[in-house]
Amino acid sequence: MREGVLALPSAVAAAGAMVVLGEPGAGKTSMLEALTTGLPRALDSWEQNADACL
Repeated sequence: MREGVLALPSAVAAAGAMVVLGEPGAGKTSMLEALTTGLPRALDSWEQNADACL
């Protein structure tokens, strides 16, 4: 990734922590839901050695 270049949300998320900003209705929640689909919830059957969703 380079400064000023657009990147897919999945690529940004794979690089570490991120901040999601945008106007109301821009799709922030939908994007975060898409990134966390399939991850176990931390309070369910999380094995603590894999990614999980709070």
